[in-house]
Amino acid sequence: MDIWRAAVSLPLHWTVSILQGKGRRLGVRPFSACPPPSHARAKMTAALFQKVALLLSFLLPDVRPTPCDLSIQPVNPIVPFGGSVTLNCTSSCANDTQLKWESSVQGGIQQADGWTSVSFDNITGWDFQPLCFRGSTQDPVRTLVYLYQFSSPEIHLASDIMAGHWHTIVCNVSHWKVSDKAPHNIDLSLSSGGRILSSSQGSSSLQYASVAKLEQDGAEISCVARLELGQEVLQKTANGTLKVYAGPHNVTVSSSVSTYKAGSSITITCHADGNPDPEFAWKLPSRDNVEFSDSNRTITVRSAQGSHNGTYRCLVQNTYGNTSAELDLLYEGASRSWVPIVVVVVLALVFLFGFGVYSLIRK
Repeated sequence: MDIWRAAVSLPLHWTVSILQGKGRRLGVRPFSACPPPSHARAKMTAALFQKVALLLSFLLPDVRPTPCDLSIQPVNPIVPFGGSVTLNCTSSCANDTQLKWESSVQGGIQQADGWTSVSFDNITGWDFQPLCFRGSTQDPVRTLVYLYQFSSPEIHLASDIMAGHWHTIVCNVSHWKVSDKAPHNIDLSLSSGGRILSSSQGSSSLQYASVAKLEQDGAEISCVARLELGQEVLQKTANGTLKVYAGPHNVTVSSSVSTYKAGSSITITCHADGNPDPEFAWKLPSRDNVEFSDSNRTITVRSAQGSHNGTYRCLVQNTYGNTSAELDLLYEGASRSWVPIVVVVVLALVFLFGFGVYSLIRK
């Protein structure tokens, strides 16, 4: 096989001489006992060489060098604006020592057989694409660094939300930006108590309007912003607390009795809803022997007398309104003390009427 390899690499007349010499050594007769003319001999030699070369192209292995494949990891790293990143370039040739980096920012390089790495700090270029290469005969490989700015969402709530009135919750991301060539999308969602109130896609602002209820006071509102960047999802959350206010309402006054006798003990209670908690005051027939408790919600009349007969009015107020409710108490002693007098008067009138009628009849 060596003679055929040599035939490929040597000039034509050398190859023919070698082949002829090889033939003599092997006891093979030369091409022709009677050499043809020189021009015919040249054509025959050329044709023979072409056939030999064609045969060798199928038999001999390809001796061209195999290129070394390069790759960069991570691919399209996601880095915050002004952040840092480390890139690794590896070669499929384990002993490759010709790897180099090229970029618009200088970085710290480390290198060994078959690989090289570079670290970049304070990256601010929105089209930052470092490349790795070996020599000038092979195409370089590059990666685009996905740079981003992404501020936390903000929740805006009205300062005075009144129960029974419409109010609006606003959530927005004030600033965000990504590399122009980076695939991206931004989503927002508002939720409370695990329930989604509203959501949006492709917008950095979101609003939700509803009628406020007093039971919603103190409810936590969450706004979640999701930035899909390349193959990753960046998420940030903001929380706010709903404050719902209401004037006094559902005011009621109740008493342990509706009528009483002298010396009785009477308890009267006033109830009202509101936020902030309402304040209580009373307008009473008499304040004698009256005790106040439970932040003036309850009054107790010790040893009630006739002077305590009448209307008990509860006055309720807070920052957002005022109202009242009332209750009447009837003193039994006061109402029944007239019964004997009325009976006597009626009997007297009957007696006088009867006596008058009797007198007229006798006449």
